[in-house]
Amino acid sequence: MIGALYDVFLCLVGIFLFPKWLSKRHKLPQVVLKSKVIWLHAVSVGEMRAAAPLFYALRTQYPDASILISCITTTGLEEAKRSMPHADMHFFLPWDISWIIRPLVRKLRPDLLILVEGDFWYQLVRSVKNRGGKVALVSGKISERSARRWSKVVRFSHMLFSQIDIFCVQSLCFQKRFLCMGVDPAKIKITGNLKLDVEPCLLLSKEKETWRKRLGIADRQPVIVIGSTHDPEERLLLSALFTFLPKVKILIAPRHPERFEIVARTLERLGLSFTRFSENKADAASVMLVDTMGVLSTCYQLADIAIVGGSFCYHLQGHNIFEPVSYGTPVIFGPYMKAQLDLVDLILTASAGESVSIDTLVPMVAAWLSSGTLLEQKKQAARACAAAAKGATKKTLAALNSCYEKKEKRAEGL
Repeated sequence: MIGALYDVFLCLVGIFLFPKWLSKRHKLPQVVLKSKVIWLHAVSVGEMRAAAPLFYALRTQYPDASILISCITTTGLEEAKRSMPHADMHFFLPWDISWIIRPLVRKLRPDLLILVEGDFWYQLVRSVKNRGGKVALVSGKISERSARRWSKVVRFSHMLFSQIDIFCVQSLCFQKRFLCMGVDPAKIKITGNLKLDVEPCLLLSKEKETWRKRLGIADRQPVIVIGSTHDPEERLLLSALFTFLPKVKILIAPRHPERFEIVARTLERLGLSFTRFSENKADAASVMLVDTMGVLSTCYQLADIAIVGGSFCYHLQGHNIFEPVSYGTPVIFGPYMKAQLDLVDLILTASAGESVSIDTLVPMVAAWLSSGTLLEQKKQAARACAAAAKGATKKTLAALNSCYEKKEKRAEGL
């Protein structure tokens, strides 16, 4: 009965989302699957990047298995193809309705379904379990708000979470939240955050010089990179940092590509001299709008200071502030980081970054830029933090091996 009501609910939601959903429906690629199938599902770009180290570890551990990757966003699919091109299949997860999901699961025959960070779909999990597969959560986390919501539908949440065989969570905080939701303590293991294991693709010194010229950065000119911003953060941050121009070069990369034109108009209204990365025109403009996806990681490597958005407005609650740190760049972020509390604790403890408000942003940036010694100390702290944070992939793989091998032994017994 609950499954039927769930289907009805999603059908009603689908009436409003149908055009967007329909545009993302694609036929599955025609591939021959091996006898063992591992299905890895992640929501979007951030989760896909986190999944990459685990994907390669699984590929090494299970060379005789087909590894499939699904997501629910266009940018997520693009990232999956970029960072994990050797997967046997990349595809969109269709709408989670029983008569759509069951045939898909029947066709793919997954032995192990891996959910990255979250994105719990009832019919997907149920269908995999009904066909004898295992289900695992990796790099698991759940916000306080989501935990409260799940606790309001106790019967449904129990039916969903009881079917997940193992919860590999990021920290003690998330372990406690899943326990409060009624998850079996024996199923939960703290294995760490997979995002911290993503190996950065470091630029060589010559490559950095080439990029500085391409971005119009003068010799010895300090660089501030503002990444993953939302409305109205561009206006707030650039208005605050105006005092550092033109001495400092600012590279700004909005979170979503559909906002590139909106941010360009914001820059015009602020009266800032700027150029677009897509124009491929190096000039002395004070600000460059990074209006091309996949460039932010390169920008972070050229930065003296990184400022990560999604953290200066209450409703956003934070993004991955560890990414610039992984390149040895100290990070500044706003006070609204509820979705990334573990990263906040990690970076503040290591002195690899600072949390500020819009009002205290300028004094903090000024202090870092005015003292070469202080800024170098922050960069060294960032490098040390990145090196010390690794290990989640190894722990997660060990937990998955245990879960997967139990299935194999049971199958042999039959």
